[in-house]
Amino acid sequence: MGVLVRIERQKAFLRRGEWSCADSRLESRLNETTRAWIQETGGPPLDSSDLEHAVAQEMAKRFRGRVVSKAKSSAVLQRRIYLSQRQMELNFDPRP
Repeated sequence: MGVLVRIERQKAFLRRGEWSCADSRLESRLNETTRAWIQETGGPPLDSSDLEHAVAQEMAKRFRGRVVSKAKSSAVLQRRIYLSQRQMELNFDPRP
C-alpha cells in the first residue's frame, strides 16, 4: 500500500518505489535522493519485512522528517520494485 512521511509542513507518500507530494520540488528531491541512496548503498536489505517502510525511514532521517503511518504491501511486489532499482546502470556506448 504505502508509507506516509511528514517533512516540515509537507506530507509525502511512498508507494511502489515512487514518492508523491503536493510540493513538486520536495517530491523530486525525495525521488532523486532515494534513487541515489539505492544506487550507492543497495538500499534496504531485500530480506526486510517491509522494504517501503525501510526506505521511508531512511528518507525521513535524511530530510529530518518522521514516518506518520504505513500500510503493508505485497512483499513480492516490493522486492521486484527495489531489486530492479538496485541494478547497476552501465553505459556500454563506445562513443566518448
